[in-house]
Amino acid sequence: AAEAPNPTVDIITVAGHRFLQFIDSDLLAPLDTARITNWGNINPVFSESDWATINGDKWGAPILSGAEIFAYNTDIVSEEEARTWSTLFSDSHAGQTAYIIQDMMSIIMLYLGYDG
Repeated sequence: AAEAPNPTVDIITVAGHRFLQFIDSDLLAPLDTARITNWGNINPVFSESDWATINGDKWGAPILSGAEIFAYNTDIVSEEEARTWSTLFSDSHAGQTAYIIQDMMSIIMLYLGYDG
């Protein structure tokens, strides 16, 4: 969209937190899934998820998936504490947690009340 009608780039990746900004700035065009011959082979959990469908148009394709694991010491953290993200940020556990920042961004957003 940004280089229409003569784009020099066919495929890009956009960080999730910038996705809507790129769409709103008319830097992307909707994805034509009919042109992707194996689109139907993608698990619908990923291909039909809400993250890339806006006003009925697909704006992206899933390129990876993964899991973020939450592990805790049951001698120190109760089962009840393990059920809430606030435990990670509580004063009682300050200095006793470890994480990789890029893995924590989605958790921090959920903790702060952002869902997407």
